[in-house]
Amino acid sequence: MKSPKTLDELWSDLLEDEPTATQALLAMSKHSTEVTRFLEAKLVPLRLSRDQLIKYIEGLGSNKEDEWKEAFRKLEYFDPRLSMGLQELLSLKSVQTFPARHRLVDVLSGRQIDAPYSATTRAFQFVNLYEMGDEGYNFRGGDDENSCLSSWWAEHRIDRLNDRFGNPKPEWTRIVRSLALLQSFDTSAARSIIATVASGHPDSQPTRIAMKFHANRENQ
Repeated sequence: MKSPKTLDELWSDLLEDEPTATQALLAMSKHSTEVTRFLEAKLVPLRLSRDQLIKYIEGLGSNKEDEWKEAFRKLEYFDPRLSMGLQELLSLKSVQTFPARHRLVDVLSGRQIDAPYSATTRAFQFVNLYEMGDEGYNFRGGDDENSCLSSWWAEHRIDRLNDRFGNPKPEWTRIVRSLALLQSFDTSAARSIIATVASGHPDSQPTRIAMKFHANRENQ
């Protein structure tokens, strides 16, 4: 018989598709006190200052694998759009060349950096932002300024990230799953964590859900 998974392993499983994620939630639900303490350290409000953002983006261009991967992970959680719009992000001096620019585009388009069609894997000489009418943008990659050999949707609205139409953000899905688990515990410690997450950017999906959970409990 397999040994029970550790909390770190179950936390990783919350990033997976079904049924793995639900199995992880069921396993975690059996240890409310321990899991609450664990999630208190993991769930941070979705707020990102400009200075923090610049630091993480500069880290994306590092030649040291541990440094750029840590920056990439931070930006998967604290999405750059929490602090800055797409056009300004792509105009930053620190993301004008490979690999920093391509890694940033992968964060913004919700692609794993080693995926076959990620901006980093394709490593086009040019990756630019193009406006698509009034409701969105595309990243386009090619060998010159005007070519488009590959494109990635570039969502500019925070409220549409990780929604039912796409724009996936697995880290945010993991936060939402964790919030649902804490809501089921309904302890003062669990409610405190939900209230903390509810103080994040008001347009982000996890913040909106935390605010709803918090309000529902306050109205009971």
